[in-house]
Amino acid sequence: MRKNKKEVRVKRGWSCARVSTKIQGSVLHGSNEQQRNIIDRFLAQYAKDKGIEYIVVRTIEEEKSGNRNKHHLRTEFQELLEAVRNKKIDFVVFEKIDRIS
Repeated sequence: MRKNKKEVRVKRGWSCARVSTKIQGSVLHGSNEQQRNIIDRFLAQYAKDKGIEYIVVRTIEEEKSGNRNKHHLRTEFQELLEAVRNKKIDFVVFEKIDRIS
């Protein structure tokens, strides 16, 4: 007799939190900590809805400008791009789109 077990799939990825100024980092709703909390709650709910376990294996926290001319200074961002290009991770999650760009 076969049991109908619900198979849980696992996805591994990175999360990204970034503030572009010191002032932005000190504001409660813009801080990296607040962004991480929002991301954690989102992933927990999304996992529940989809039946997929989402594991954040690395979190990038930056206090650098997202200005395109300064991307070379964002070493962790460059590592993130490399992981995506080489298909080493399944997802990237961030609070708002402007946090990654």
